[in-house]
Amino acid sequence: MKKDKYSTGQFAQLCHVNKKTLFYYDQIDLFKPAILDENGYRYYTIDQLDDFSRIKALQSVGLSLTEIKEQLYSDTLIEVMQTLYSQRRAVKNKIKQLKQLENLLDQKLSELEHYIQTGVNKVFFAEYIDEYLLVDQQTAQDGFMMNYMTEGHHAGVMLQYDRTSKKLINISKFQGVREEDPYNFVKEKGKYVGIYFEAEDGHVMEGAQQAYQQILAGNYAMEDNIFLQDIAVDFINFANHLPFRLTVRLAEEK
Repeated sequence: MKKDKYSTGQFAQLCHVNKKTLFYYDQIDLFKPAILDENGYRYYTIDQLDDFSRIKALQSVGLSLTEIKEQLYSDTLIEVMQTLYSQRRAVKNKIKQLKQLENLLDQKLSELEHYIQTGVNKVFFAEYIDEYLLVDQQTAQDGFMMNYMTEGHHAGVMLQYDRTSKKLINISKFQGVREEDPYNFVKEKGKYVGIYFEAEDGHVMEGAQQAYQQILAGNYAMEDNIFLQDIAVDFINFANHLPFRLTVRLAEEK
C-alpha cells in the first residue's frame, strides 16, 4: 500500500538524492513539498515523483536549474520546444568542441610518439597536409617567447636562411588557424625533411641553426621556408632541455 505522504528524508531516498537537494529546490521555488503541516513539517506525495523525475530528465540533457524552472512553468508547447532546440544546439557545439580537443590530443600524442621513436639529431622524412597559418611578417633577429596563453596550441616560427652566408636572415612567428579563419600563409602539403633537436631556453635559435646545417649536409633540394615548433612543452615539463622540430618542404621534381 502506498503511503499518503513522505518526509523529506524518505522522499530523498525514493528519488536517490540527498536531502540537501530537496531543501535547495524548495528554497529556490523549483520543487516544493506538497504538504506543510501546522507544525512546519514538510511532506511530499507519491504524485510528485513524476514532477521530480521531469526535473532530473531536463537536468540530464544539460539544462540549468534556472532553465528547468522556466521550462516547468512555461505556458506553451512552442516555448518548451524552443528551449529544447536551443539545448540541442548547445550540445552539438559541445560535441564539436570535444572533437576538437580529441584531435588536439591525438596530434600532440602523435608528435611525442614520433619524437621518441625518431630520437634527436637524426634526419627524418614525413608527409604533412596543408596547414593554414597567420604569420607575423615582422622581421626580428631575436627569439620569441611563445606559449599556449599567447599563441594557442599550434604555433611556431618560420625561419629563412641565406644559404650562401649560412646566416639567419628572418624570423616570423606563426599561429595555426582553421581554413575558414583569416590566414595569410599556407604551409603546403607534401614531403618534408626534418630533424628533432634539444636546446636550453634562450639558446633555441643556436640549436635551430645547428640542426639546419645538419639537414643541409644531405644536399636535399628544399624550399626556402623553415618551420620550427616545440614538441608539447605546454603539456610536459622537460626541465632545461626543450625538444623542438625543424622541418623544410622538399622541392618538387620538375
